[in-house]
Amino acid sequence: MADEYLKPEQIQSLLVGKKVIGQVGGGMFDFQMNADKTATTSAAGGDTGTWRFSEDGYCATWTKIRAGVERCFKVSKVGISYFVVAPDGSRTRLVRIDPAEPAAAQPASPVAPAATSAAPAAAQPSVPAAGAVASPAPVPAPAAAAPAQQPQGAEQRLKQAKDLLDKNLITQQQYDEFVARIMKEM
Repeated sequence: MADEYLKPEQIQSLLVGKKVIGQVGGGMFDFQMNADKTATTSAAGGDTGTWRFSEDGYCATWTKIRAGVERCFKVSKVGISYFVVAPDGSRTRLVRIDPAEPAAAQPASPVAPAATSAAPAAAQPSVPAAGAVASPAPVPAPAAAAPAQQPQGAEQRLKQAKDLLDKNLITQQQYDEFVARIMKEM
């Protein structure tokens, strides 16, 4: 299937004010784009920033990520999966999209990771990923790109994956593949 790129109005409806779980390579992270144009993310050890719409997507500027340099992204839909697509074509798969929690409803952070992919399973349209690619557009198959998270110990990564599985944020198959990768690294 070909990518269907979302317009800013569609991105607004899909992502703004919602907690989004993205998958980049073997790592998972969350981000939120707030209505007041602020953003938060757990990527890179946690960061805050700002975002804005561009002609064909959105742009994010983080305090720490990319040393504060703005990067623009497109959001695509492939079948029932959503991805954030970086300028280099790498994708981040959007695994889950949930309404923001009351206390965190305002602050958010658009995913700006540049790396692999993951298939979205949005909370609204909760959909399992169909493929993986690289980049902040959780989507296609893992491709090249730097992970958005700082390195973690194997035990911590396994606990994080188990927690995501227990919360139904990833599938059993995704969990098994992740565990297999970690075990290979050991």
